[in-house]
Amino acid sequence: MEYKIKTNYTKDMIIDFKRFTLNKKSFLKPAILYLLCIAVIVCSFIYNRKFELNFTTVIYPAIAIIGGIIITMVYYVKPKSDISQLENKEVEYIFNNEGVLLGEDLVKYEDFFGIYETTDYFYFFVTDGEGFLIDKEVLDFDLKSILENSNINKKKLKLLKKAK
Repeated sequence: MEYKIKTNYTKDMIIDFKRFTLNKKSFLKPAILYLLCIAVIVCSFIYNRKFELNFTTVIYPAIAIIGGIIITMVYYVKPKSDISQLENKEVEYIFNNEGVLLGEDLVKYEDFFGIYETTDYFYFFVTDGEGFLIDKEVLDFDLKSILENSNINKKKLKLLKKAK
């Protein structure tokens, strides 16, 4: 049986999704890269003061500054532009016994990286940081039971427990 859901992404939904994914991501990698760029800049300026100015002493700080700008763009600016592109966009998802139809692609339940349930949303992750969410208010069927009865690995499925 197929169930269709139309979700209109609001800014609050997108921010909730970003916060949920940030809880899983480590800021260690961008912090190390950024500190490495700063260390190269500082070392090159110290080296410039000690020795004469030549091509290599100019190029290393320039590369470090460009690297710092790229790190800032990838980790901080791009997610903000993603929010503006998705805001007020209506997306249709079709759930069936095999998986979820996303546009013309069928993603099988066992191919999901993880599926999480919170009090307001279902979060579906295709990869570690990419996915989508379904607002529970728009559901007119029991998605939780469909997911529990699917052939997804139970370690990837994190649903809320029923109150006893």
